This record gives sequence, structure tokens and C-alpha cells, in this order.
Amino acid sequence: MLLLVLAGLYAGGMFRADGEFLPQDSIIIDRSTGDTLYVRVLSVEERRAAIVQAPPGGHVYTGDIVIPESIRYKRHTFRITEIGEKAFAECTDIKSMHLPSTLGIIHEGAFYGCTDMKTINLPSSLRTMMPDAFVNCISLTSVRWPETISEVTRNSFVACRSLREVILPEGITAIRQDAFCDCDALTTINLPSTLTHLDRGVFYSCDALRSITIPEHVTFLGPYLFFKCSSLETINMQPLTPPVTSNITDHPFIVKVYVPGAAYKAYCKAPGWKDLILNPDRSIAG
Repeated sequence: MLLLVLAGLYAGGMFRADGEFLPQDSIIIDRSTGDTLYVRVLSVEERRAAIVQAPPGGHVYTGDIVIPESIRYKRHTFRITEIGEKAFAECTDIKSMHLPSTLGIIHEGAFYGCTDMKTINLPSSLRTMMPDAFVNCISLTSVRWPETISEVTRNSFVACRSLREVILPEGITAIRQDAFCDCDALTTINLPSTLTHLDRGVFYSCDALRSITIPEHVTFLGPYLFFKCSSLETINMQPLTPPVTSNITDHPFIVKVYVPGAAYKAYCKAPGWKDLILNPDRSIAG
């Protein structure tokens, strides 16, 4: 069953859709999958739509949510291409989320505070992930980042305290500020060989992280990268040229940093490295 509700902030005029008038930015309430979904019309001509936040007093998203690839309004089919800003924010009773292969954009804070959500898929159709998407999803246990997005965006998984498995594909070049901050259950993470930048505080307060290997093409490590990582014992550096960095750990006399034997002298002289416990390791290939 579909209902059409004209959005109060409609400012796009009327667009003709095969003989029927439909306002741009209209809200369609879709119950065709068994869930109640609020869908905003993004483009009548292109037949694109976004899942948006429920209005005050509206149906609260709960349970196992399945987002369809498209919804129908009368004779017209609209593809779901976006998850709107804060669309599911603070929906604390969502258990799981299935996203469609038509999805291209997840907007800022889309799943913020979905504290009971344990699983979500990120389809290969995704092209853009805005910041803060999964902040405080404290029950989320694993995530596979899509190959189609080359950066893990700022604050993506802050305070995802049950996150144990993160699969990052080849092709990722940067992990942005605080992306995995306060991920208490993360014991290890394999970084792709294509990575060049790890920004400020990416692993800040990852209490269970014990060891990490920095790939050979990394050129920048942001400050506070491993601050409050109380279990961190070793950092294995593969780059032959010391990455630009400063103040990456608050335990400089506890964490052992292993560097390529051929680059040991260069690390000993490099700002941000010479005050750490450096160990030459000829088994590390740069």
C-alpha cells in the first residue's frame, strides 16, 4: 500500500510523470515490503528516491529492515538511490539492515545511534559515504567496506564497541579522522596495500588492539593515531621512507615499532619517530 504526502518544505514545483502530476520532494509512505518506509522523491524525470527520517509522530523503524531496490507510486517506479541524512538515527530497536544494489549514497549520520543493529551490508553500488554514518552502533559486530569507495570517511564507526571484524578491500587510499575511534572490541585490522593516509585519531581508544601493520605506501600518519590503545604492543612499519607523523602514541616507551632494516637509520633521524622504541627488522619488506 502506498500513500502520497506532500512535503511541507516542497519548493520544486510540479513535474509531470506520464500524465500525472507529482511534486518534486514529495514523501511517499511505502508498506509494500512489510516495513513502513518514508521515501522522498529526488527526481521525477530520473525516477530516483531516498529513504528519509520518519516525521514526528510517524512510524518508528524497528526490527529487521529490508530496503527495496524500488518502490511504486501508482504506475510509476522509483529507484532507491540514497539513504537520507539521519534517516535511521536513534532507531534503537533496529536489529538488522539490508541495503539494495541500487544505492549510491549514504548521507551523514544515517544510522547514528542504531544501538541494537548487529548487521548491515554495504552494496557495491555505493559511491559516496558521508561522515558519522554508523556512530554509536554499539552492537555492530562486522563490516565489509565497499570496493567502490576509496576512503573510509570521518567518524564512520565511532563507538562501535562490538566491532570485531573490519574488511577493507584493496583500492582504499585513506582512512579519515576518528574513523574507528572507541572501537573497544577491535583486536586486529588488515590495512590494504593501497593505503597512503591514516588521519588523526583513526584508532584512538581502541583498547583491544594489540598489533598493526602499516603498509608500504603510507606517507602520512596523523597525530593521536594510537592514543589510549592500552593493549597495543607492536607497530610493524613497511614503508622504506618514514611517513610524516607526530605524536602517534601516548605510550612511546611501551609500544615497540618494527621498521625495515634498510630504513632503520632513516627512521631514527625522522621527526616523530626518533623518540619511539625502534627495532630494525630485516624480515619486513618495504
